[in-house]
Amino acid sequence: MPRVIILLILFSFFISCKRNYNNESETEKRSLDSVNITSNSNFQLEDFDDLVKKYEDPERLNWQNPDKVLEKMGNLSNKTVADIGVGTGYFAFRLVRRGAKVIGIDIEEKFLEYIEDRKSDLPESLSENITTRLTGPNTPNLTPNEVDWVLIVNTYYILDDRVSYLQKIREGLNTGGKLIVVDFKSGNIPIGPSEDEKVNANEASAEIKNAGFIIIDKDLNSLQYQYIIVAQK
Repeated sequence: MPRVIILLILFSFFISCKRNYNNESETEKRSLDSVNITSNSNFQLEDFDDLVKKYEDPERLNWQNPDKVLEKMGNLSNKTVADIGVGTGYFAFRLVRRGAKVIGIDIEEKFLEYIEDRKSDLPESLSENITTRLTGPNTPNLTPNEVDWVLIVNTYYILDDRVSYLQKIREGLNTGGKLIVVDFKSGNIPIGPSEDEKVNANEASAEIKNAGFIIIDKDLNSLQYQYIIVAQK
């Protein structure tokens, strides 16, 4: 075969491979871009400082009633708690002050950085009891039997494929470990997501049971705008 023809064949093969590689690279880039857009969607809509002001609004104390929620968890000394959707650490810092070791878990790195900065406000003996962990939207990112409690506040309605997510949480709980979910009641209330985004207490209870948990408390009355569900592994 003439040398020129061999060179043309090799050149055509090279161009074909390069085109395929570029297509694959572009597909991967679009996929990664999609993940980044999803994980940072909150910050496309609102300035981070505004989110912090909203989450730490003094008025939240009145309707969230964090002490009432934490009473449901009992004695937390030397207990490890995963706070999923930790945000600014509204509950995490309260948990630490009650003796818990806290893993603050979120899909937004800025929140975790904010918590790391705020740890200096705690006494040194407590600051080491709160750690942060970045995760993706479809996993709590817990290792098996890692924690005694999982706390999910104002985040349950956001989760996709909740039963599967809850099953992963269950794997991360110690034997006898517990889950506490606090989320928004149905009806016309001045806070929380739109009505079509809410997961009512009955629906949440059914999903928690389907994931293998035993419901031990469903409280519809202690909080003005929210329900509290406590379940055991």
